[in-house]
Amino acid sequence: MFTLDLYIKIDENTITVRNAKTGQEVSCTANPGFSSSRLLVADFTIASKTIKNLLKEISSPFLAQKRILMHSLKIMEGGWSQVELRIFQELAIDAGAQKEAICIEDRALSGQEVLDFWKS
Repeated sequence: MFTLDLYIKIDENTITVRNAKTGQEVSCTANPGFSSSRLLVADFTIASKTIKNLLKEISSPFLAQKRILMHSLKIMEGGWSQVELRIFQELAIDAGAQKEAICIEDRALSGQEVLDFWKS
């Protein structure tokens, strides 16, 4: 079984999924949206469905072990709460991740940086 390294960027009502190895990227702005004025992911169901639909476009039909790096592109005043970080973790698990992680950087990562992340 091979590993599929995915990088999922979440912004206000928008999700982008990139295959870190091939560079293939798909994006969608959810309508209705999943964000609110207080939370980046206020509606878990809509965010989860958006991710799953994007994965259908980018994933191989073959069984692959998914490693998903979740990344919020919105900087939250005061940082992320434990509940908000858990939302990102649960979104990755719900998307089928066998291994998941959360990136807290103020910039998007390159494909190589995502691959290097899993080596550390």
